[in-house]
Amino acid sequence: MNGEGIRQIKKHRVELAEIGPIFNDVEYNHIVLGDRPDVKIYAKDGRCIGVETTKCVSSDIANDKLNMLAVKSNVKLAIEQYKYETEKRQDYINMEFVLADDIGTVGVNFKRDQFIRIFIEELEAHRQGLESYPYQLVDRVKCSKSAIEQSIIMDFTVVFCGRIKQSDVEHALTEKEHKLSKYIKLDINKDINEYWLVINSPYEENKDIETYNHSGDIVSKYDRIYLTKWDEYKRLK
Repeated sequence: MNGEGIRQIKKHRVELAEIGPIFNDVEYNHIVLGDRPDVKIYAKDGRCIGVETTKCVSSDIANDKLNMLAVKSNVKLAIEQYKYETEKRQDYINMEFVLADDIGTVGVNFKRDQFIRIFIEELEAHRQGLESYPYQLVDRVKCSKSAIEQSIIMDFTVVFCGRIKQSDVEHALTEKEHKLSKYIKLDINKDINEYWLVINSPYEENKDIETYNHSGDIVSKYDRIYLTKWDEYKRLK
């Protein structure tokens, strides 16, 4: 598989994770992954639902934290690689790690392959308890043997907490609203009966969607609009 094919697979994995919670609101026969929109849901009641996803990134994030969000993609790739390596050698582990506070400024200086290599080396050094190791990316690690034949590696870093701002939700909506008119005109979407928009709050921001209340009616061509985070979801329209 070429690099573009791998990129598309990873993109769809992220999108499915973002829209996953809304499957509680629809019984379906199957789904089709795409790009315009991101997902088609073929419901048991005969509807075809086009689902578009987007991120609700807080406008309160400082520049260094924007950098941190940027390196998160490399962190995810490093986790996937390390998980693969541990499982290949049957070294099944449960690992929780916390990123270094300045990874946003340090991490952007490395090329992707270099970042992944250094990240994995630091995870290994933490496992070995090497206190004098020149850590740059990983602050601390908690690790134990896995009870199953699978490695579970989780990022326990919190960028910041707080409430979701309505202006950020509206910005995310505006960014996707103009695309809907184009999707509706496409021949490949003639079978779509409804369009849903999923606005995902990035896990790095640790914001509570349950307390979010949208002031006023949402004016949008999307039939439904959801806010999601982890396994939680809230319907806004």
